[in-house]
Amino acid sequence: MLVARKTKNSKKMDFGKLLKSKRDELLGQLKEWREDVRAERVTEDEVGQASWAQMEHLAFANLEQGQKTLGEVEAAIHRMDRGTYGVCESCEEPIPEVRLRALPWARYCVKCAERRRRN
Repeated sequence: MLVARKTKNSKKMDFGKLLKSKRDELLGQLKEWREDVRAERVTEDEVGQASWAQMEHLAFANLEQGQKTLGEVEAAIHRMDRGTYGVCESCEEPIPEVRLRALPWARYCVKCAERRRRN
């Protein structure tokens, strides 16, 4: 039994809106982070260079994490389109709505997510 079919259409639409809003937010953030990575910083002293290197490292880390999250959000939107949204990809049990509210792109129920994290 799929959660997407069990919940009312309004709840399904809420998750759809939430996911699309998060996707738009991430796309905006990724654009900013890409610009930060591309920006040339000219510093002549060693402290400035070290500071720039640290900022560049952080920008790359943000960019990498943002791209990963964007992929998860887009995958959740595809699952919604296929009618499998809200079903754990491991045990195939419904993912509780409270988990989906906290992490709308969740692929796994809490139990399976914990199991995967430990392994």
